Amino acid sequence: MTQSLTAPYKQPDQGQIRMLASVMSAAEAAAAIAGGADIIDAKDPRSGALGAVDDATLRAIRAVVRHPIGLSATTGDIPVSEVASIVNEILRVAATGVDLVKIGLFGPADPQPLMAELARQQDVTTSAWGRRVAVLLADDKIDFDLIGTLPGAGFAGVMLDTARKDAGALVDIATTRDLEAFVACGRNAGLFVGLAGSLRLRHIPEVMSLEPDIMGFRGALCRGLSRTDDIDAGAVAAVGAALGKRAAALQPAGAQS
Repeated sequence: MTQSLTAPYKQPDQGQIRMLASVMSAAEAAAAIAGGADIIDAKDPRSGALGAVDDATLRAIRAVVRHPIGLSATTGDIPVSEVASIVNEILRVAATGVDLVKIGLFGPADPQPLMAELARQQDVTTSAWGRRVAVLLADDKIDFDLIGTLPGAGFAGVMLDTARKDAGALVDIATTRDLEAFVACGRNAGLFVGLAGSLRLRHIPEVMSLEPDIMGFRGALCRGLSRTDDIDAGAVAAVGAALGKRAAALQPAGAQS
């Protein structure tokens, strides 16, 4: 049985860290799956931190990503003040059949108008209610108060990433105390929690000690460690080995294989 897109996502069991691999094509998705990725994340790194991919590419990726591997996709680097644009992108991405829709909260503007609008957009299929993942940026001051409001706006998870990929890895930009607080705030809100941002093999033990549900990678999975180069299945396998185990991919509550 295929995955139901109408069932709400449940938080992954703690202690089972999923490896998320960001890809920009169906071929890269296949390579990432072959290397052991648990979640495929459709994203175009050439278009920004959370660069969106087009519908045709998303559907091609969807065709090669099957249960129990999960598929997420980003809505792009849209300022949080552009509420209508973000909502339209959520609708577009959700229509391609992805399991999770990642929404970046970019810019200094108050995010509450967006949260209020998303709280009104509650259709599971068309607007991804219960399948939304918020992405906060460590480059900015982390809004810990915002995390507690996310479930009321249809979010199932929250990730911390970096916007400026040339500024160092997540662990260089955010303090250990802030990372611990981020994981704790997400868990207290009933969300699954992910950490990403120019992570390399050497960062894995430190990030694993924070016990996130998801660790996200792009550059570490590419030839030459360049996030705009092609995914290499061997590099994916090396990251998987460093994580220590293969874990079940995210799936909707009640879904069966």
